[in-house]
Amino acid sequence: MCVIAIKPTTSTATQTSAVSATTATSSAGTAALAPCPLDARERHRALAEDRGGRHTDREHGDHDLPQRGGVDDRGERHATSADVTAPWRWVTRNRPTPARREHRHHHRAGGAAADRVGELPHEAGDERGGGERETHAKTIRPAMPQSTAARRLPMPRAEDAAGDDLQPAFRVEQPAHGESPPMPRRRRSVFSSPRPSYGRSAMWLEPGSRSRRRRGPRRFIAPLMAVLALAAAGAAVAYVVLGSRHDDARKSVAQKFAAAWAKGDRRGMWALVDEDTRKAYPLKRFNATYRAAERAATVAAVKTGRVREARGDRLVVPVSVRTRNFGTLRGNVALPVVSVGDGAAVRWRPFLRLPGLRPGESVKRRVRSRPHRAAILAADGRRLDRIAGAAAIVGKAPSAESPGSGLQRRFDARLGGRPGAELRFGNRLIRRVKVRRGRPVHATISPGLQRAAQQALGNRLGGVAVLRPRDGSVRALAGLAVSGPQPPGSTFKIITASAALQNGVAKPTSTYPVQTAARLSGVLLRNASNESCGGSLVNAFIVSCNSVFAPLGAKLGAKRLVAAAERFGFNERPRIPSAKVSRISQPSGLKDSLAVGAAAIGQDRDVATPLAMASVGATIAERGVRAKPRIVRNDPVIRHRAVPARVARQVRAMMIGVVRGGTGTAARIPGVEVAGKTGTAELRPTAGGPPDPKNTDAWFVAFAPASRPRYVVGVMLVGAGAGGAAAAPIARRVLQSALGR
Repeated sequence: MCVIAIKPTTSTATQTSAVSATTATSSAGTAALAPCPLDARERHRALAEDRGGRHTDREHGDHDLPQRGGVDDRGERHATSADVTAPWRWVTRNRPTPARREHRHHHRAGGAAADRVGELPHEAGDERGGGERETHAKTIRPAMPQSTAARRLPMPRAEDAAGDDLQPAFRVEQPAHGESPPMPRRRRSVFSSPRPSYGRSAMWLEPGSRSRRRRGPRRFIAPLMAVLALAAAGAAVAYVVLGSRHDDARKSVAQKFAAAWAKGDRRGMWALVDEDTRKAYPLKRFNATYRAAERAATVAAVKTGRVREARGDRLVVPVSVRTRNFGTLRGNVALPVVSVGDGAAVRWRPFLRLPGLRPGESVKRRVRSRPHRAAILAADGRRLDRIAGAAAIVGKAPSAESPGSGLQRRFDARLGGRPGAELRFGNRLIRRVKVRRGRPVHATISPGLQRAAQQALGNRLGGVAVLRPRDGSVRALAGLAVSGPQPPGSTFKIITASAALQNGVAKPTSTYPVQTAARLSGVLLRNASNESCGGSLVNAFIVSCNSVFAPLGAKLGAKRLVAAAERFGFNERPRIPSAKVSRISQPSGLKDSLAVGAAAIGQDRDVATPLAMASVGATIAERGVRAKPRIVRNDPVIRHRAVPARVARQVRAMMIGVVRGGTGTAARIPGVEVAGKTGTAELRPTAGGPPDPKNTDAWFVAFAPASRPRYVVGVMLVGAGAGGAAAAPIARRVLQSALGR
């Protein structure tokens, strides 16, 4: 049997002709496919031409079959009019599409099965009868359109199929009334890949396969794409790294500028601006613009945070500006930071001086009313500036020309109150505050003791300080009491003896050789006037023996000596206005035993004020507890233990011995037990020569009554000779006035 598919043409989209010519050849009740003889093919071609059809003159094979077709109720393919333009072949088919399922359901519902054209009879051995399955699967069945009610054509009889004179039968069906035209299907591109096979049981008519094309240069595409991807990734990484370094440089400059601003370092700020800014605003003008803005806004302090975000070329820095009159101004300052070579710089403009200031605006303060400035009062309530010798303590109030001095400067906000004023940026009102009256400051200075100290000092160059040991209140300050630190000399032996006793280096009963000098680091360190002294520790303290205390300090060591001095108040910033710091070298600065020994007797680089040495005496008077000196009642009392009470009692006993029968007998007061310590400090080394009063400072520290101390006095006279002879009498006079003697 042979099968031929002919592609007819119709005048309408709904007409379709299907022609099937078959020749059956069977020997044992089986059917086989075979190409139709040439004369049968010619007759089919002629018949198609007579009906106006078009036939493709190709070799017999798979390419002469139509591409698309319908599906009958068994899921098998049949040709449609939409299939007349594409070659056919047998391939495996995927499962039926929704359109085919709908078509199958339509025919089943109507009770009519789709007819086949050119169907071979089923033998006993095919899929339904159990035989030639492959022969049946390869049967070509052109199908009718889905819209056409196809009827099955009768197969030719055996007597009609003999030889080459077979005349195929033709039957053309028209669409039934009311049927829809065939559903067009999307043509499969010849460039698409073939669909996968699902076995012989699902073989369907599919578009013809294309021949495998040669890959040619395409085998190089994948490596090339990989190389390009790596290059792109490298470029991206380089961009990110370089961009990150650039951003880091800009942020670093912005942060440094902000830090310098908070410190008030104008020179450091100016060093971070770009060249154009430096030309437009030289350092002098740069400083002047900031001073003007801060004076108008009454700026007291500036606090800056870390760079938080970026807006284009600007880096935002949070700024908090504390003012004396207008509270705190907070905001963000956007610093323009530009790239300069490999680094960055700030493109500064005047509107960056305060947060919230805009370009072209100036900072203005308009005072509406001023309060009356309050006074500084003495301990008894009288104005302190009216007491003789207290003018330096009071000082001067700050002004536009001067920052002020003394207590007037320290307590300016409290004394001056707050004027009613407005802060404006340009014409914009930023803050308005009401007037606030000033409040007085109560000092701890006693007018009577201040007068007594001033009179006792007289015209001598030196200073006198009087303290109350219990709370550190300053009762009197005269002369250089806080402003002229000098070598403390032997008064420093109070600290050395306390440290030696505390650290177990010495005991009150410890004995030392009597000699005129001690050798430290190969150098002789002599006693005052080359006198011989020694014996017990108590006796060496009473007569102020350098040949004992210098080696004792070296034995104690630099670290323990310096630590003890700092517990007594050295290297500490006082709370007293204009007071200088009393200092001792750090352990690293005391290189050898000679340096440590010299520092232990108040020489080397030791310097102290009369107030500082009075605080040392007050610590012993208060059984080893030091109260940090204060000059106003508003300051809190700060106390800490410097040495154990046991050590303080031992040192106090030595100080009592100094006044009773040692170098400080000039400080004795009838009826009052006084404890003290003398000091004679060389201003220049004399190398054991005769003492020169002009080359020595006279010191004396004393407190009384010794058992229950009420007052401590520190006296220093510059170039006045021995402390016992020059400074002790002044201390006695001040203590007598304080005790009412």
